[in-house]
Amino acid sequence: MTKVRIVAGQPVIIDGDNIDTDQILPGAYLYKPRSEGDFGHHLFHDARYHPDGSKIVTHPLNRITKGMRSIILGDANFGCGSSREQAAWALADFGCGAVIAASFGTIFYQNCVAIGVLPVVLEPAVIAKIKHAIREGSNAPLEIDLENQTVTWGTSSCRFVIGADDRRLLMAGADAISRVDQYRSEWEIFNDNYKASMPWA
Repeated sequence: MTKVRIVAGQPVIIDGDNIDTDQILPGAYLYKPRSEGDFGHHLFHDARYHPDGSKIVTHPLNRITKGMRSIILGDANFGCGSSREQAAWALADFGCGAVIAASFGTIFYQNCVAIGVLPVVLEPAVIAKIKHAIREGSNAPLEIDLENQTVTWGTSSCRFVIGADDRRLLMAGADAISRVDQYRSEWEIFNDNYKASMPWA
């Protein structure tokens, strides 16, 4: 995984509470294995495309060139619903390096951390200020500094809070296996002690 330190990108506003994973990546597009996947094409598919497959030009994601670094601005309970990890993959494949929201579905949040997409929780009033600045015509990219835990837009900035373990893993570019492997010495000691105390086991 790529180490996450600073994520800068064009903001993409996705309005509405309770944006679930079926909206982020509809179930019809879950069939691909990850090794073949480019799930980015299907990110918010039902909202981005007409039934004939042509793009809905007013959707904010369709104003972003695929692969261009972007940051999604959501609202409360973003990524709720099913636990499908492909929803996080779709964000990464499209080029979304981070998602800012007032709150997240718990499993979706951890799926993002696991693949290097930075989830940032901000107060709704702060998100509203950022959205207002964007809608007023600010073309300045959003910048998220994970090391210093700040979000900057234009000349304004704020701090955010993230769990120390999640922050460390993202900054190190570590995956879920690395999260377990950090405790290797402890479980080797436990295993040796267990075998010594219960040789019949």
